[in-house]
Amino acid sequence: MNWGNYFRYQATNSYPDGLQDIALFIAKEIGMAEPQLSRARRMILLTGCPPRKTLA
Repeated sequence: MNWGNYFRYQATNSYPDGLQDIALFIAKEIGMAEPQLSRARRMILLTGCPPRKTLA
């Protein structure tokens, strides 16, 4: 899943116009940063806490 697209979708459908611009900017920044970030770093960025360790 592309987090940039996810947040862009959420921003377009969830916020009033003033906040939408800010949310779309954040979505674009996350989308652009995504390829360089590992999954764990992205989870910390998005949620503020590291992902749970899982057996994979």
